[in-house]
Amino acid sequence: MAGVILAGGQSRRMGRDKALLPVGGRTLVELVAGRLREAGLDRLILVTNAPERFDALRRSGVEILRDALSPGHPLVGIYSGLRHAGGPVFACACDMPFLHPGLVRHLASLAGSADAIIPRHARGYEPLHAVYAPACLEAMRRCAARRQPTTGFLAGVRVRVVEEEELRRLDPELGSFVNVNTPEEYAAAAARLERLSAGDVPTERR
Repeated sequence: MAGVILAGGQSRRMGRDKALLPVGGRTLVELVAGRLREAGLDRLILVTNAPERFDALRRSGVEILRDALSPGHPLVGIYSGLRHAGGPVFACACDMPFLHPGLVRHLASLAGSADAIIPRHARGYEPLHAVYAPACLEAMRRCAARRQPTTGFLAGVRVRVVEEEELRRLDPELGSFVNVNTPEEYAAAAARLERLSAGDVPTERR
């Protein structure tokens, strides 16, 4: 399974490219890539419309890919990475510094049970932290073209919803779903990361 990192947003609320924000000696997107590698995803694909900004990731073996459809919908990045991968992918946003490798592995292990493996908790679905099979491609393309909500394509594919109780068994605080969208959220995430030792990951329940 490949890991697809989505870095196509415009970071309006942050005021600068959040993928390249420094955190503990690395950029945010490098941290996310490291988490995915710890989860066992050795093939990583970054989807961005500014590939020139990510030469360091390219040198580390990450495939850099432009959107395959007109930008402007969250599904475009997932669609592009999934089509390029040629097989199932775990897709996530570039601004999720507390991705839980154990939870990523668990979601990946469910890949054969449905076309989309998607977490859901009290705040709703997490389509930018989910596993997708190529069978989702056409439904995603139609959904993006019609400017429907990100989860609008789920009605056209086989779905396995991973509910909150199951999620918390591996990630008790649901830190995996923390996004860094504003300067305040960045400061809070950086402070939390400083409290973790270099290379540490959120505690897994055994």
